[in-house]
Amino acid sequence: MSRTSIYKAIYPLILILLTGGILFLIKDYHLSLLYTSMIIIVLLIPGRIAGYFYRDFFRGLKLFHKQEWKVSEDYFNRFEQQLMDRPWIKRIIWLQWGMYTWKIEAMTQNNLGAINPFTGSLIKAESRLKAVIELDYRYPKPFYNLAVLEYLKGNDERSHEYFYQSASLGYKGSTYDQ
Repeated sequence: MSRTSIYKAIYPLILILLTGGILFLIKDYHLSLLYTSMIIIVLLIPGRIAGYFYRDFFRGLKLFHKQEWKVSEDYFNRFEQQLMDRPWIKRIIWLQWGMYTWKIEAMTQNNLGAINPFTGSLIKAESRLKAVIELDYRYPKPFYNLAVLEYLKGNDERSHEYFYQSASLGYKGSTYDQ
């Protein structure tokens, strides 16, 4: 079983346990709306902290999904520079749930590598994606992006190899993966 498959199995369990715990506290301890709200706010704080320090990453991701490649690339480059200037913010990823990797620099490089073909740089994309694999060889998304890149270059055999590697690491490209 791949790391990604384990994370995909654990995530819903954590949500169920948190929900069950909150409902238990409300029912058995007759918590007021104030205490219940305080518990929920405390559970939301880690995401807000990550959102603050990773705002350029999340803006880049939002623009990526809107297919605004150049502006998205600018945000990811800015965030990459922040990671170099303040390496301690890499640890904030532990406040977020990473389905595929817990290395924010790997996510950033992967996203930049996925953008590069749209900005006309296949060589740069390949270089970035291979660097991501060196950072985290169990992260399936760079393998998937390399499969797409090899397909664009007309190398079907290599494309299939990368795609199968991505699938074996837990990324199938399904709706759940999106």
